[in-house]
Amino acid sequence: MQNIVLGIGSNVGQKVLNLNQAISLINQKIGLVKKVSPIYQTKALLPPNAPSSWDIDYYNLCALLQTHLRPEDLLIKIKSIEVALGRNSNHAFWSPREIDIDILCFENLFFKFISDMEALLFVALLFFVYFWFHKFLITR
Repeated sequence: MQNIVLGIGSNVGQKVLNLNQAISLINQKIGLVKKVSPIYQTKALLPPNAPSSWDIDYYNLCALLQTHLRPEDLLIKIKSIEVALGRNSNHAFWSPREIDIDILCFENLFFKFISDMEALLFVALLFFVYFWFHKFLITR
C-alpha cells in the first residue's frame, strides 16, 4: 500500500458538501482515507486579467490515504471522481470548479512541473501538508 496525500478544493455550489462527497468517493474508489484535515478557506489563485466572476474563495482540505493504485491509475480515478461531482473536463484552466483534487504527495515520488508558478504552489502546499501532519498526526 502506498501512502498519498490529496489536496481537495471547491469554490462552486455547496462547497462543504462537495468536499464531503469527494472524501466519500475517494474512500470507495481509491483507498482507505486515514485522516482528513480541517477545512481552510483561501482566496482563489488567478492569472492576470482573469474575469472578476472567477474570484470566489475556495474551501480546501488535505486527506491522507493508502492505496494500491499506481500514480497513473490514481490520476484516472481522481479525474472520474471530479467528473462525477460535476466538474466540466473542458473548463478553463483557472476557472471556478465544483471540485478540484490534486496529488500532493505519493510516497517518495517527485513530479515534473509545468511552470515555475506550479512548482511554487506545490512547495507552499507541501509546507501546509508538513505542518498539518505534524499538528494533527504526529502530536496526537
